[in-house]
Amino acid sequence: MRQVWATGAAAACLLLAGCAVTTSGTAVRAGDRGPVPGPPVAMAELPRLLLDAGTVGTLLDAPAMAAADSADRLLNDAQHLDKQDCLSAWSPGEQPAYRGSGFLAAAGRLLHDDRGTPGDRASVIEFVVGFADAGAAQEQLGRTTREWGGCARQELTDAEPGARPVVIVLGDLTHPGDDVIGISHTARGPSGRGCQRALGAHRNVVIDAVVCGRGVDADAAARLVGRIAEKIDGATI
Repeated sequence: MRQVWATGAAAACLLLAGCAVTTSGTAVRAGDRGPVPGPPVAMAELPRLLLDAGTVGTLLDAPAMAAADSADRLLNDAQHLDKQDCLSAWSPGEQPAYRGSGFLAAAGRLLHDDRGTPGDRASVIEFVVGFADAGAAQEQLGRTTREWGGCARQELTDAEPGARPVVIVLGDLTHPGDDVIGISHTARGPSGRGCQRALGAHRNVVIDAVVCGRGVDADAAARLVGRIAEKIDGATI
């Protein structure tokens, strides 16, 4: 997803077919907080949980937001990032960040604002990743929390062959909501373009998002995660 935060262009790697697996049973939160209301989400429903361009545009005050691409599997397009342990803090929906987690299926969407120059446009990547139960989703949230905490305030370098290396400066780990974590990153240089990452676990689904652009507010990605959580609870589906 390098192109999204660096240039605002559509990412060519959102491709290919994935699987659809239906799960059943009672979702239970990790720890001792009790059952999650409602049944687990079936894997075939994951694409319907993604926010459309109109909803994203309203949440971000970007009325020209448009869908650019979609995915029905996780991505693996960041091999040139120097610190692979911090991959998840940079970009959502990356397969190495979910390795060994037991995830069952995923769906993703890339959107961008058609206004202005590529450097000014807001860009969004949203992913939903399904697990067998809420406990497994909470375990992925816990694992990611530890990873992001260890990567906070570090610098990453994306050195893709044939392109100018880009240095990304990560911010601090934040907790913008219940079962939601966040972290910012900014491209070093005069562009002023930055991104807000957020990841949350709701029922048996991990919600993984990034919002990039000039002057993006700190809660932008967390708002997207919260809206998808509402859809999981049946507020809009």
